[in-house]
Amino acid sequence: MVTTRHLGIWMDHSTAHLIELEAETGITQTIESDFTHQEKEKSLSKSENVMHNKEQHSHTDYYRKLGEVIKNYDEVLLFGPTEAKAELFNILVAIIILKK
Repeated sequence: MVTTRHLGIWMDHSTAHLIELEAETGITQTIESDFTHQEKEKSLSKSENVMHNKEQHSHTDYYRKLGEVIKNYDEVLLFGPTEAKAELFNILVAIIILKK
């Protein structure tokens, strides 16, 4: 019998809490974005354009880290209060389409 691996991810744009659903102890891991409120303030003081570029690069790195974990699971449930889950989903779908 093949075991299906499940992962739940509660996420927003700054933090993702990963919960492995098969684990009896509820193994969890946290991945955080490098783009903190302090980083936003620092970048914004230079210029809004610099802040948006820094934010975009930080989100890309954050989503890449999540993608590396996700590829080890058969089914993943994304949930949370912001649009970060939809952004990650769209990135992952685009990667899958490009690989075909």
